[in-house]
Amino acid sequence: MPGFQQSYDAHKGQFELLAVATPTSDDPVGFWQRSGYTFPMVHDKDGGAKFGVQPIPHTFFIDAQGKLVDEQVGMMDAATFEAKLAGILK
Repeated sequence: MPGFQQSYDAHKGQFELLAVATPTSDDPVGFWQRSGYTFPMVHDKDGGAKFGVQPIPHTFFIDAQGKLVDEQVGMMDAATFEAKLAGILK
């Protein structure tokens, strides 16, 4: 998450980033506030089940036309996030 925040700050206004907390998250709003993240977060009480999103974490990269261009299943380091982000910012 800190790497996501760094990218969000570095490319402010160039892309949108949305975090989705699952029902197993313990106090996601409190965690968000304490951590100082500034990109939006929503709490999905269904845990992505209605969209078939498994496993968690799962990151989707969607271009400006709304097309899914890449995704990452599982954890991702900041360098990988930046590389995948570069693919949609070009």
